[in-house]
Amino acid sequence: MVNNILDIILGISVVLIASELFLLIKPWHKPKVKIESNETLISIIVCARNEESFIADCIESLINQTYKNYEIIVLNDHSTDKTGEILATYVENKVHVINVDSHPETNQNPKAFLLNIGRPYCHGEFIAIADADCVYAPHWIASMVEYSPPFGLISGVAGVLNNRNQHLEWLAAIGRISLLQTHTCPTAIGNNMMVRAQDIDAIGGFSVAMDSMTEDVRMNHLMNKNGINTHLVHYSGVLSRTNPITFKEMISQRKRWIEGVKLLPIPIKLVLYCQSLWLFLLIGMIGYSVHLALLFLLSYSLIKMTVDVKVLRHFSEKFTVIELLKLEMFRLFTTPIFLITTLFGSNFVWKNRQFKMN
Repeated sequence: MVNNILDIILGISVVLIASELFLLIKPWHKPKVKIESNETLISIIVCARNEESFIADCIESLINQTYKNYEIIVLNDHSTDKTGEILATYVENKVHVINVDSHPETNQNPKAFLLNIGRPYCHGEFIAIADADCVYAPHWIASMVEYSPPFGLISGVAGVLNNRNQHLEWLAAIGRISLLQTHTCPTAIGNNMMVRAQDIDAIGGFSVAMDSMTEDVRMNHLMNKNGINTHLVHYSGVLSRTNPITFKEMISQRKRWIEGVKLLPIPIKLVLYCQSLWLFLLIGMIGYSVHLALLFLLSYSLIKMTVDVKVLRHFSEKFTVIELLKLEMFRLFTTPIFLITTLFGSNFVWKNRQFKMN
């Protein structure tokens, strides 16, 4: 019995180390792209709910894009703060504000609900989806358009403002996703995304994602299912930065992400669940051999940090060895949240609304 348990622990540890080694040696997928001109109209949809602290910075980053042929549609979702007042100051800057007066049904994705309302107001060939608490790099739209022709959905790189651990964690995770893609991408990044209008309409519009708490993953999954390729642009020019979250908010965030994980390919799901078990495996391994536990801890952490270096350098992100060590400690204790929320989580709060996991 003891040997069987040890075999399981060692087997999962080998899976984790092998997955990181695979990413370490795998080259970046670089699709051939056709550079579009600034004549292509881009519709940018922003969903906002009580974002008075961030909405101005978001809109400023959008109206100051180097790509100039765009329109901005902001869905003001029953904001009770000064979000509406702030948005009113931008109405002469290609910003069309829609004050939503309807509500999503119980347990319906509010963002997909808003995107569905905003779709008729979009006149562009492509629809870029931005979050109200994010800021976007000046070349965001120009770079996304450059990569868009072969794909029905493309995502950009997302980071975090004013929190290095969360920022590096996001970049490291997104870098790993982009390494896994070939002709298409297994998932999408909801706060940094662009879809081809005719392709989103072909799969049923944004309404197809209203029954999922991870609308980005659902849309990406349905596009792949319908033979429409998707892509994650691994280039710092498409960087968006969101605001940091508290530990409590992180738990709700990871609960919401669980539904999206269900749509990922089986090998990726396997690795994610193994990663969530890692801390518990390490503790179990200590019970059998402290030396063996230290060997696997050092081996796995070293390989992971080497992949981190590969990814962060690719994104032109500056970092220190101390920051990498802090990131590894941060992941060691936060990754188990994924498993715990899967086993014990049923409800979560998102944008001040209560939801129940399916």
